[in-house]
Amino acid sequence: MKLHKKKLSSKIEGITKKSVLKSLMIAGISMPVMNPAMANANEEASAILKLEEIIVTARKREESIQEVPISITAFSEKDIADSGVLDVRQLAESVPNVVFTGIDNSSVTIFTVRGVQTQSRANIGFESGVGTYVDGVVMGRALTSANQDFFDVERVEFLRGPQGTLFGKNSIAGAINITTKRPTEEFTGSVGVSLSDYDGYQTQMYLSGPLVEGALYGSVSAYKRKRDGYIENITTGDEDANEDVSGGRIKLLYTPTDNLEITLAADTQTGDAIVASPQAISGYGFAPGEYKTSVDLPSSGARTNDGASLTVNWDVSGGTLTSISAYRESSRNRTNDTDVGPLPAIATFVDDNQHQVSQEVRFSSEVGDTFRYVVGAYYFEQDNYSTLTSNVDFFGFLLSPNLNGTIESESRAVFFNADWDFAEDWTLTFGARYNEEDKDLDYEQTTLGLLAPTLPSEKDQFSDSDFSPTLGISYNLSNDVNLYAIASRGYKSG
Repeated sequence: MKLHKKKLSSKIEGITKKSVLKSLMIAGISMPVMNPAMANANEEASAILKLEEIIVTARKREESIQEVPISITAFSEKDIADSGVLDVRQLAESVPNVVFTGIDNSSVTIFTVRGVQTQSRANIGFESGVGTYVDGVVMGRALTSANQDFFDVERVEFLRGPQGTLFGKNSIAGAINITTKRPTEEFTGSVGVSLSDYDGYQTQMYLSGPLVEGALYGSVSAYKRKRDGYIENITTGDEDANEDVSGGRIKLLYTPTDNLEITLAADTQTGDAIVASPQAISGYGFAPGEYKTSVDLPSSGARTNDGASLTVNWDVSGGTLTSISAYRESSRNRTNDTDVGPLPAIATFVDDNQHQVSQEVRFSSEVGDTFRYVVGAYYFEQDNYSTLTSNVDFFGFLLSPNLNGTIESESRAVFFNADWDFAEDWTLTFGARYNEEDKDLDYEQTTLGLLAPTLPSEKDQFSDSDFSPTLGISYNLSNDVNLYAIASRGYKSG
């Protein structure tokens, strides 16, 4: 079999059980990279080239990327616009040690960071190894939520290595930290339309400005991307591997005082596609030629991601108190021609649904000019429900075994992270996170007994705790070079 996709990775790795990962970066170097293109070498040979300072929030507070002792790649709004990428999947191609290993238009999104995947299997019992966060809110079901579209994004940060101290569980390989645009104090807006092959197009709009002068600001954004298929299905006569994605976001920013900001945000995303099916190169289901397939049931992939959050930033005496309250839900529907041929022999149908509630409270501050820290507490609750049905043509008899599972999880954590400038140009970084988690499982398998036994409803429980520390040291060699070594630990809860 060969799988149709623009880029195919033959290396797929994953973790399918509770895992702990440690990372040690020896002599890491953080420095800006310049690509000077001089139009007149004689006039500009002595010019001093300066890079605009890049501010990131990889450690829960605003910092120059030059000072962050993490293996990080950051992209600004301009970087994303100039590159023409549309989503996280495409942007990941520009990030070292990050590989997209899923199907381009599939409802199943799989990223591999340093050999560890966001999802090793399309199963609600398997947690992600790479965390995805939008405006500080975790996308609990990374399989359907990791591939965020870029239509009102301010910045994207790819963090490589365990991020357990500040980002918590399921970030053992790294984290994708996305920050969207905040409403503006002046009216601004944009509209864009782009065209592509296979009658493809993308439209997007953004509008922002004051609603109540000096107190209330708002923004609204929306986009739609659609493309016809490019793989000929010689059984159905259709063109497979199409794409139809749309979404939007609304934000309200309320500033009742100079030291208080309250942001209410809501977003939605839907995707529907006929996913590229494998092509048999010989034997049953053989489809001669390139970009062809021969399946009676095209693989379809549909997903939805919706959510809302309330973020409060309050500048109090000595620091900033931040609260992020969020609710999110996602769903995935997928069909698959398991026999990969023109006969209705075996077909699989998957229906996943996820709901989550999260609450984070943290306080960041500075003590003098040499000590900076962030301390906080976190709560997360998630419900996952999945059903899988397989239609099997058993010598003319239709068998339809069903697998149903529900997993309810609850986790609680406290964390602390600090930087101490203990000597000139030297900084010690240290922190830790303590996490407790409880999981409840309800599983049921129903068959006719010919292929597998029918199992009554089985229940199970799981409780665990983890301590994820971070320790590092950095030396500011010059204004352009920061040397660091860091050891960190992450936790994967299933």
